[in-house]
Amino acid sequence: MAPLRIATASYDRTARLWDAASGQCLNILHGHDRPVLSAAFSRDGSQVLTASADCTARLWDAESSECLRRLEGHEACHSQHNQDRAEHVLDIGQRIDSSSIVPTSFFRG
Repeated sequence: MAPLRIATASYDRTARLWDAASGQCLNILHGHDRPVLSAAFSRDGSQVLTASADCTARLWDAESSECLRRLEGHEACHSQHNQDRAEHVLDIGQRIDSSSIVPTSFFRG
């Protein structure tokens, strides 16, 4: 069985691809100018799509970390922040509280 990979998005303006079994970082996707809010694998696991507060989405090659396409056009981009409950609601609808790390996307292939 192929290894399980995890894609995470970060406020450090990168997305990272991880080997779920070993915890080893496989690739770092650099290029966004503001925090990356979400990351998701394509169905076949060959590409990763990221969305950022810089109002762009980028399509990446999951093996080489090459940015294949930069998609822009949005004029207002944000994540909603609920101060009372200390949680972020990301554009993909996942909720994370301030004490947890929740991967955005998994791929086994």
